[in-house]
Amino acid sequence: MISLQRVKLEGFRGAKKPLELRFSNHVVLAGHSGSGKTSILQAIEWGLFGEILGFRGYGFTDEDAYVNMFSSESKAAVELDLMLSDEKILFVRRNRKMARKSTVGKTNLEVWFKGEEHKGKEAQNLIEELLDLDHEKFTQAVFLHQDMIRKFVEGGPKDRSEIIDQLLGLKNLREFTEGLDPKRKIRNEIKILQEIKKSLEEQKKVIEIESQELLNQQEKALIKDGYKKTD
Repeated sequence: MISLQRVKLEGFRGAKKPLELRFSNHVVLAGHSGSGKTSILQAIEWGLFGEILGFRGYGFTDEDAYVNMFSSESKAAVELDLMLSDEKILFVRRNRKMARKSTVGKTNLEVWFKGEEHKGKEAQNLIEELLDLDHEKFTQAVFLHQDMIRKFVEGGPKDRSEIIDQLLGLKNLREFTEGLDPKRKIRNEIKILQEIKKSLEEQKKVIEIESQELLNQQEKALIKDGYKKTD
């Protein structure tokens, strides 16, 4: 069995400061909204496969959704330690500098396994070979995004049917058949726009929280230097 031993992220999504976690056999991530739980899960996904489900479409072409805008180095970095079934350690390090948008920009990948270093495409192929998973299988069988779970639990029969299709790898067939119906295509476009709106609203909340934290830090620094707070 493969187990995640350690994750370290810096400047990635909601983590502008370095954050390192070590895991045991059973782990529960808990915290208030905006505390970084989703960023940790997304860091694992991005560290392994270099992309995050849902980050390819509209809404991610206006800014870099991977790199935290308050990062001092304008760079996102993720490190992962994985224990393989034969107790050998796979070390993964991936980073990227802030780009104009999420869909462009160079991502650097380095992997160490059995004392040998691998980079780029060779490193990505090694990860997928050792895990016996590509990104699509990972999001189907290992990491179910919270939006998918919420949609399956709270949605109607059509929503549940779409989730099941995605889990079984039938999503492409569904999209092809629905593409033959122009009315369905319009409904799908509306749905995409609604998802973009929701994603932007969530990003706004994170930015507001981080901005307030930054203002509080600056205020404390000014008070420490002798400035008095006035009404």
